[in-house]
Amino acid sequence: MQSEVHVRTELRLAPPVSGGQGHDELIAFAGFCAARIARGLRGIDAWDLYVVSGLEGRSDAVVRVRVAGETVEVRASASDPAHAIWDAMCDIEQPLREAATARAAA
Repeated sequence: MQSEVHVRTELRLAPPVSGGQGHDELIAFAGFCAARIARGLRGIDAWDLYVVSGLEGRSDAVVRVRVAGETVEVRASASDPAHAIWDAMCDIEQPLREAATARAAA
């Protein structure tokens, strides 16, 4: 049985001009992405997500994951926070799998 994945988050978001995702929705989205990636992987100790969005509309996301005593980090930029999170989560999946596989082989 898979234990719940917790993503420690720090969000610094510019006020939305019209609509946009709120803090709770972005945190839930990041948790969903992390849980999907972590399914079947062993040795993941911690997830950290940092998101900053500016008034000009760009958002930057950094995802850091501790796996097997190693830190894997990726950065992504996009037109809004949700897309930046999605891009970073997509980019971190393969390096995490490689780190978890290397740990299992050692």
